[in-house]
Amino acid sequence: MYFCAAIVCRFILPQTSFTYKQNKTVLESKTNGVSLFLFEVLQPKNYIYRGEVELADTPYMSRQIQKGMGEREVCIFPLRLKLSESAAGIDLDILNEREEQLTEKANKEKFSNVKEKAKLASGKPGNRIAYSTVYERNIYVKNYVLRLAKGVCQLCNVQAPFNDKKGNPYLEVHHIDWLSKGGHDTIENAVALCPNCHRKMHINDEASDVMILKNKAILQGKL
Repeated sequence: MYFCAAIVCRFILPQTSFTYKQNKTVLESKTNGVSLFLFEVLQPKNYIYRGEVELADTPYMSRQIQKGMGEREVCIFPLRLKLSESAAGIDLDILNEREEQLTEKANKEKFSNVKEKAKLASGKPGNRIAYSTVYERNIYVKNYVLRLAKGVCQLCNVQAPFNDKKGNPYLEVHHIDWLSKGGHDTIENAVALCPNCHRKMHINDEASDVMILKNKAILQGKL
């Protein structure tokens, strides 16, 4: 597993890049006896210990745009966990929340800045181990709701947008009161939605849509 730590150069001059203070320490960490420990900050003031790391590849220079500084050069140190360390997982909700915050931040920037930052992307995505709570859903509740819908979304009332590999109309079961918030896995709380409406409910969860679905779920529970 690789981590990329970007350490900003104090000076842009070539002779002070990898030879400047902490940059030099990291660069020579394989021979100077200094141990490297990585902490991530995905939420304000919340430091997550990742373990002892080492250089995974040759450090290199990159140009990045930084707030209030414009475009400047930084030293990039590719790091990986040492063999004796195990890669601890991170709560998926934390990662999703961080992505939402970064997305909101990007939406507020000028298009020209977004364009420049997008062009500076290395093209090599990072990777990590994440964990999430998975609820064991009642297969009969799911099967009943999907059969009852007969391939028609219970929110937009439109036929499923495509069929699955077995030729069945593709709909997804949605719990009106989310399981993650204490909702029950029952036919009175489950509906069949097309992928678009399902995503809409998880993003907006508008009260008017919730009421429509609850009324339909109550009726199907009485059948």
